[in-house]
This record gives sequence, C-alpha cells and structure tokens, in this order.
Amino acid sequence: MPNQTALPDLLAFYRNEHRLFARCPHCREPFRLSDTKITYGKEPPRDVLTTLKRERDRLSERIEDLEQEMNDQVDAHEDEIAALEDKHATETEMEVQERLGKVIKDARADAMARSRVTTLGRTIERIAPMLSGFGHHPGDVRPIFEPLDFVVFGGVYA
Repeated sequence: MPNQTALPDLLAFYRNEHRLFARCPHCREPFRLSDTKITYGKEPPRDVLTTLKRERDRLSERIEDLEQEMNDQVDAHEDEIAALEDKHATETEMEVQERLGKVIKDARADAMARSRVTTLGRTIERIAPMLSGFGHHPGDVRPIFEPLDFVVFGGVYA
C-alpha cells in the first residue's frame, strides 16, 4: 500500500501528465489518464456529474413524495365521495319507502271505500223490491243477482 502522503502527489502527476494513455476495459478505446478523475478515499471529488446525479436523486424523491401526497388526497376524496353516495342512497331509500307507504295506504283506503260501496249496492239490490217507489209488486219480482238483478213477471200479483 502506498504511503498516504505520496498518494496525492501520484494523483497530481497523473492529472498533469498528458502523454500517459490507458485502454478502456469495456470498449477497448484509448484515453489519456489526465482526462480521467482518479481519486482515492470513499467519495469521488465533486464535479458537475456528481452534482447532477444528486439533483436527479433529490428530484426523484420529491416526485415520489408528490405522488404519495396526490394518492393520499385522491383516497381522502374517494372516502368523501363514498360517504356522500351512502348518504344519498340512504336518503333516497327513505324517500322511496315513505312514498311507497303512502301509495299503499291510499290503495288500501280506496279498496275499503270500493268494498263498502259494493256491499251497500248488493244490500240495496236485495231490499229494493220492498221499497215503495220500486214500481212493481214484490211478488212479481224474482231476484237473480248475477248477472241480472231481477226478473219481473208483470201482473202475477197486480
């Protein structure tokens, strides 16, 4: 391992020497060692590329944060929309039940009124021959009730 004080001098030598070349292990192209960023330690020296990479990472994190915030807001609004839909469905169901109850109540009242009229009509049909204004002698009247109310035989009891 080289001496710690000699390492900066060696790096300075490679940076300043323009006649030393190396070959890229990947593409096999030659390049000057002075054009490279030779470093020692944990982190390379700060340059434009490092700054851009850090800025890219910071922006990526910011984008992730904004996407998460947007998703949270969408979730919050979805909850509000679901709550409003539930409230509307409940109110609509109550209104439908109320109207249906009113329709059923009215239908029952109408059916009872019709039943009373029908019963009264049948009762009057049975006693009509006995009334004084009927116009025929009760003995001449024969009740049939369905489909005809009476058959009158004129003059049998006249």
